[in-house]
Amino acid sequence: MGKYQAEGNSIEKDFIKSFALFSILLLGFLAGIIIIVDPFFHYHKPWLGLKPVYTQKKEYQITGVIDHFDYNSVLAGSSEVINMNSGTLDKKWGCKTVKAVGNNASTELLCAYLNRAFSKQELEYVFYGYDVFALYNEVTGEPLAGDGLEYMRNKNPLDDVSYFWNKDILGIDVPYMIFKSYKGDVDEGAAYSFAQYWTFGKEEVLKRYHPEAEIKEMKHKTESEEIVRENLELIKEVVENHPDTEFKFFLPPYSILWWDESYRIGMTDSYFYALELSMKELLPYENVEFYATDFNNGDVIENLDNYMDSSHASLEINEKMAQYIGEEENQLTLENYKYEIDKMRTIIEIFEERLSEEGWENYILDLNNGEN
Repeated sequence: MGKYQAEGNSIEKDFIKSFALFSILLLGFLAGIIIIVDPFFHYHKPWLGLKPVYTQKKEYQITGVIDHFDYNSVLAGSSEVINMNSGTLDKKWGCKTVKAVGNNASTELLCAYLNRAFSKQELEYVFYGYDVFALYNEVTGEPLAGDGLEYMRNKNPLDDVSYFWNKDILGIDVPYMIFKSYKGDVDEGAAYSFAQYWTFGKEEVLKRYHPEAEIKEMKHKTESEEIVRENLELIKEVVENHPDTEFKFFLPPYSILWWDESYRIGMTDSYFYALELSMKELLPYENVEFYATDFNNGDVIENLDNYMDSSHASLEINEKMAQYIGEEENQLTLENYKYEIDKMRTIIEIFEERLSEEGWENYILDLNNGEN
């Protein structure tokens, strides 16, 4: 009995050892696949003929792109600029641009991305989509914390287990990167673009826009001044620390309905004050330029066929935005910025007067040529 028990124990131990060795080899093999393919660019830019395949998981990829890719310029901004093709900027300015973007990106997040890029090298250009709403996010000191992606940004290899053995990354992201790379239809300039997933036009915009029935009292323009100034100081610090980099800020063209919403929640006066303060504070820097890329062009922002919702413009409008940067007729200066902002203010006032007289339902009827 003892002999058979000993043999059984030996077989069991051998099985455990074999299973443990197999498990280690399997885990090592899977980790090796991740390290080699590296769909989130955590360790390196693409190897072995693979191309940089950008997905909608931009939060996972951007720090890797900043750390490992070859570039000399950055396009920063929120989802308002994600559909811009950075290739247009490259052709116009003779540079190589990567995107540092995020949905509803705060000023603090964008400055963190820029500072990370500057820690690698000095940049030739920063193209910065200047969203006025981003100036109202509280400055926390930890713009990248709390989203569960710290392991993609730090240098702690122990955290990488979340990357190595993730069934979605192994089962979806790795095969997708390989497939797209060898299919050969990767457009780096269109990184993170989401336009192909949405329908544009006034019908789609109106489906998604639900205006506040009650118009709130207009907030005093300086009510949030402390927060606005804190955000503005973050931008000024980046500008001041890199005098040899040309910062080209531009104002995305939100639709008239975005401005209608801001009016209904009592924020337009404050937004315009924040924009004027931004111009006053940033334009004196020799390495700063500002551009109104259809920001206050009534023909664009009042034509809802240019949009998918109240703020996100079509690829055609995004292409114009990229082309307009650097054009003198679109440039905002210390001499003309008040006039250009007042022009936008007038567009809103006329629109709100029209709504007040005709009503929301009649406005929709007019858009549909009198048809429901």
